[in-house]
Amino acid sequence: IAVHDLRLLLQVAGVCLEGVDLEDARCALDVRGEGLICLAALRDEYAAFCGKHGALLRQIAGRLAGLGLDTNELFSRVAGISRPSPLGASELLLPDLGGE
Repeated sequence: IAVHDLRLLLQVAGVCLEGVDLEDARCALDVRGEGLICLAALRDEYAAFCGKHGALLRQIAGRLAGLGLDTNELFSRVAGISRPSPLGASELLLPDLGGE
């Protein structure tokens, strides 16, 4: 699939692509060197990613939700951008998520 076609399909499905470089994905998933994203490779790589990191990502999401944070708030804090949040706009430090 061409990058612009994949972008359109993902946007229609409601996926936020802000900050996503699909050209990087194309480079990684262009198995035949045709300038296209191989959907089978995308599916397989996504499944591998979820298998490897899914439990950790679910745990992080659960802890963030328990703190009243979403991923946008987390990334804003990591980037040092102050945004209004349920915990207060002046609090820029990440909360302790109980790491190992």
